[in-house]
Amino acid sequence: MTGELTDKEKSELQGWLEESGENKRYYRKMQGFFARGRSEEIDVRKNFRQFERKTYGKRRYLLVNVLKYAAVFLLLIGSVGLWWELKSGAGETEGKRLALSPGEEKAVLYTGDGKKILLESQWSRNIAVTDSLHVRQDSNVLNYATLSGCEKKIEEIHTMQVPRGGEFAMKLSDGTMVYLNSETNLRYPVQFHGEERRVILSGEAYFDVAHDKKHPFIVRAGDLKIKVLGTKFNIEAYPDSETITTTLLEGSVEVESRLSRECIRMVPSQQLSYDIQSGEMKLSTISDSKEPVRWKDNVWVLHQTPFTQVCHRLEQMFNVKIVIMNDKFIGKKFTGEFRFGDSLESILEVIRITTPFTYEREEDTIILK
Repeated sequence: MTGELTDKEKSELQGWLEESGENKRYYRKMQGFFARGRSEEIDVRKNFRQFERKTYGKRRYLLVNVLKYAAVFLLLIGSVGLWWELKSGAGETEGKRLALSPGEEKAVLYTGDGKKILLESQWSRNIAVTDSLHVRQDSNVLNYATLSGCEKKIEEIHTMQVPRGGEFAMKLSDGTMVYLNSETNLRYPVQFHGEERRVILSGEAYFDVAHDKKHPFIVRAGDLKIKVLGTKFNIEAYPDSETITTTLLEGSVEVESRLSRECIRMVPSQQLSYDIQSGEMKLSTISDSKEPVRWKDNVWVLHQTPFTQVCHRLEQMFNVKIVIMNDKFIGKKFTGEFRFGDSLESILEVIRITTPFTYEREEDTIILK
């Protein structure tokens, strides 16, 4: 390989990137991998094989030849951004086109003594939290389960903070898996001690709780306490939202309001909505309990979703501010789905099919007219 792409190869690569958000996400992972240290002479085939191994072979079905073109080009331009190179031929800027992409796998870990550690998915490493405490990071998962057999009792509280436009996952010391959505904080002990396993959530997270009959797992989200033994459920509890929503996929949970002391037991395929202002809890049955948690698999589902909520989620995904100056959106609800990795521009263009409007960008603000 010479490090140069033919016009045909560039065309193939551009077509592959435009096929889906998943392809763009995979490209960004490859971009991050190749960005970590470069030299003038690089064995492209060797580096690409290393990249394939580090991504666990999950995308073997993709267009390998096209990815090799991308690998060569990334090395050639220093990982500046292939998307820019392919799209900027006519001199048009990304800022004008709104071609922003969401869903970077990143987070920040805050330790008990205030230490701040940046987490990005291209890393696999042991993180030295203290001189005697190391936590394993495997790509986009921070793993505390390795501490379960530790003889020394560790009394320390950590906070995982996922910023706007980010996502991350973690395995707690008891083996519970937690997937954190954009703009989410989770506060948790490095090791669970005592009769209960307690965590505090602000934002949205999907929990796959390790079963332990003797030690209930409790999530505190705003005024709600969600108690489980071992189950799979999702909690959406953003501080600026009017409701807290709990969706149960497997097992059972008890949801209790700290204000009213009302307690409701949920079974699979049920969703509970808690009104933060009134304290009212509404329980409903949903046809597909997996639909609200498809964000975990990089799919954003809308089902009669008010446009204000759509805009709020777009702000979280793309780290922008959206200003609505069009009365056509009042009372509008939308149904559909998008993949994380779809550009903001493409999402807005789909919405324009049903509700014509114009938009423009001023720095980090999107104005809908």
